[in-house]
Amino acid sequence: MAFSLGKLKQEDLNEYPFGMIMEGRSFTSENYRFGFNGKENDNTVNGRGTQQDYGNRIYNTRIGRFLSIDPITSKFAYLTPYQFASNRTIDGFDLDGLEYATFTILVVDGNVTEISVTKDYELKNEETKGPGIQYNYIYVNSVENTIQTKTEFKKNLYGIYQGGENPQLPKKGQNPNKLYDDYSLEPIDEADANAKQHDLDFDLDNLSGLSGILDDRSTPANVKYIKNAKKIEEKYKRQENDAVTNKAITKQAVNASTFGKKWFKRFESLKGNDENGNKKTKLPREVGPKN
Repeated sequence: MAFSLGKLKQEDLNEYPFGMIMEGRSFTSENYRFGFNGKENDNTVNGRGTQQDYGNRIYNTRIGRFLSIDPITSKFAYLTPYQFASNRTIDGFDLDGLEYATFTILVVDGNVTEISVTKDYELKNEETKGPGIQYNYIYVNSVENTIQTKTEFKKNLYGIYQGGENPQLPKKGQNPNKLYDDYSLEPIDEADANAKQHDLDFDLDNLSGLSGILDDRSTPANVKYIKNAKKIEEKYKRQENDAVTNKAITKQAVNASTFGKKWFKRFESLKGNDENGNKKTKLPREVGPKN
């Protein structure tokens, strides 16, 4: 979708597959600097929307190629060093500064109108902020003809779902400040999938935070996490593949699983349970004369 200033409107984005603008069809006003793939246009060279800044390199939308060699081309010997998005413009966008996922939220006159997401689970881009989720808000005011932007970065303990900073998004047609838990992103690996399932189990009983962990109703979810974490540890020892990535389980993944397992065992112990959720039996005190 697109919008232009002066008289604010929404219209179809009319571009060729690699981003070159179709003549006679406007994407945005002259005051808006961004175009294809959300990158900044350099309209002083070769005309409007034909050259874009991707951070480390400049991209030409007319030929669908970067104008310089990929600085990490040695990692991808099977690709030309000038290629864009592996020649797959639907699911292979080249990302700069993007993390596991970047959500772009368009807010027009106080209501959310569009939400889009771009993913980089393998963190191939050298400019990434690291494991986390980035939120780019674009605020459009049709009365004052202004556009403002805001960027937030949230980092969890591991992956997308392990920790207290799970993805949260507003809903289309609603206030952008009212956020809801969002589980639309796939976990990055088996350890992250375990954390996601734990969160979903918590939601079934409206549990959250430390109080939720210490609530007796959370015991089944905590025990399930502990058991799955043990499976991940065993698979790592046997050099088996990750169920999500179908690649070798990483040391980072097993460390995250072990960390979560340790703390859930401790919290269950505080509730008087063992790691299987069973109440610990106290040994009877000895009675009789003292020697």
